[in-house]
Amino acid sequence: MRFFESNTQIDPEEFAQRLPEEWALLREHTDLDADFELDQNGALFLRSDFSGPIHFRPQTELEYHRGFFYKNSIYNQPLAKALGLKKGKVKPKILDASAGTLKDTCLILAMGMEVLACERHPVPQALILNCLRQTRISALEFVPKDVIALVDERLDFDVVYFDPMYEQKNEKAAPRKEMRIFREVVRSDTDAAETAKALLATGRRLVIKRSSKASALLPSPNMSFGRKSTSYDVYLPISGT
Repeated sequence: MRFFESNTQIDPEEFAQRLPEEWALLREHTDLDADFELDQNGALFLRSDFSGPIHFRPQTELEYHRGFFYKNSIYNQPLAKALGLKKGKVKPKILDASAGTLKDTCLILAMGMEVLACERHPVPQALILNCLRQTRISALEFVPKDVIALVDERLDFDVVYFDPMYEQKNEKAAPRKEMRIFREVVRSDTDAAETAKALLATGRRLVIKRSSKASALLPSPNMSFGRKSTSYDVYLPISGT
């Protein structure tokens, strides 16, 4: 792991002084093959050999989705249906079990739902913490922690949304640049099925995102919603709530 400013490498001690909270998340993982760039305003970027530096911009994502929903019904969206969003009903609080780049987190927020988001990998943890310090977003709480550890401590949510990092099998379908970087740095979630089983055991509605061409992560979802490329499998707790 290396740190840069204006294309000049800086030592970890200087980075720690500039961004102590981000350093607290990264300091035990300096053996990771990841390079960060810091600008004069304290924004943190992840460097890549095949694209420009990546910095999360959740406010931009939110504004985009809110503009879309200004003209289109939220309730017609497959994800909204999967999460159990219904017109005239209280909107559920969502646990985003794998915040990643915050893309889906912002989509759920734009639908008007409160989100408790967590992430276990230190690289996206640091990037999320950094961008949220610069752009405070109401209705979003981020916890830099593995979701299994989180649900052992609190269950103040109604629905779990889980988007595991699957192994890329279709090499012809190039993912967006953030995902290309994350596949290099974060890698796939080899324990995704075990995590999903543990999340289902919380007694909450579980929604798992997958490619429409892929098999369901867990067998026999109660229902599925989706379009051409993406499906959302819904698993209800035994009580059916």
